[in-house]
Amino acid sequence: LKSVFRGNLDAKKKKTMERKIDYAILRSFSDKYDLSETPALISLVNKMSPYVRKTIVIVNGKKDAGNTPELLKYQCSNLVHNGQLESVVLQDYDWSVALNEGLRKSPPRRPNTTRLMISTEVSPTPEQLIEMQEQTLRGNGFTTGSYAIFAGRNEDTYSLPRNTFTIWNADAMHGFKFNEQLDAKHGKQGMEDVYMGLALCAKKRLLPSLGPVDAEVSIRAGVNMEEKTRKERETIREYLEQFDSATIKTYFGAINATLISKGRGGIPAFSELLK
Repeated sequence: LKSVFRGNLDAKKKKTMERKIDYAILRSFSDKYDLSETPALISLVNKMSPYVRKTIVIVNGKKDAGNTPELLKYQCSNLVHNGQLESVVLQDYDWSVALNEGLRKSPPRRPNTTRLMISTEVSPTPEQLIEMQEQTLRGNGFTTGSYAIFAGRNEDTYSLPRNTFTIWNADAMHGFKFNEQLDAKHGKQGMEDVYMGLALCAKKRLLPSLGPVDAEVSIRAGVNMEEKTRKERETIREYLEQFDSATIKTYFGAINATLISKGRGGIPAFSELLK
């Protein structure tokens, strides 16, 4: 029976997904110091287009030096013409501010509307997009959605659900938005994704479902990962006091157990939260 199920699943993965991801939301960071993101953005938009009904790109209006909206219109003209691609320029840009604008631009059109949050640093395969969509729809509103973990990245914060590559179920998120107090202008390091997961666990008793375990992610040149992930851990620990111990233990315990079951060693930096 297991082999039959495995065969059926493999056969399904080779097909085009039966129901496309409703929205993809990307944050564009292109600026005068780093124009390398623009080609990656265009490549990702085109790669995802067979699997996403509409992609929304949120552009930093103050720093955008690549003329991203016009470039998208030129390089992805068919997607723009067909209503599958929209760019939104924000002058008051920051990470959660951009994501929340993406939420406003992606209203649910049907039950279990799916929103993919993805970074231009990620290079998803069709199979991974299909797996995450299927996992989210299989949850049928009883999970927050599906998330990926990354090949070759063993940092604790990269083993948590993060908007680098996550699908959220709009029904689960109804009435919630990302915490803008965690943005850089407030001196924080983001991690709005984990905060959202904790909030949904606290209020709705929902948890995320693990999808791909081998997603490819590229770390930008010059990024000190040790320092970056240290600040991310500090940010998470700072806001944990807003949640009760049962929520913290449930959320991190479920993720830790799933990672161990996949041979990924859990999340040792947060091990004291599981006691």
